[in-house]
Amino acid sequence: MDKEFSIQDESGQKISPGSGNAGNPQTDQYLEIFMKQNPGKELPTFVRRKWSNVQKLLKQKANQKISGFFEE
Repeated sequence: MDKEFSIQDESGQKISPGSGNAGNPQTDQYLEIFMKQNPGKELPTFVRRKWSNVQKLLKQKANQKISGFFEE
């Protein structure tokens, strides 16, 4: 899974999804970068959307879209 779904951060460092566990910092980092680089794209199919860390990131993403609407 790491080979298929790895992404690169802004510095070019390879980031893999890690274990996928909600408490895994590597997974959080992967999801944050993925969502930043792919704002209109759905999360990969292996991501468990009901986990608290994913829900938190999805709420942040939704709030960013709303706040961006009101910026001049």
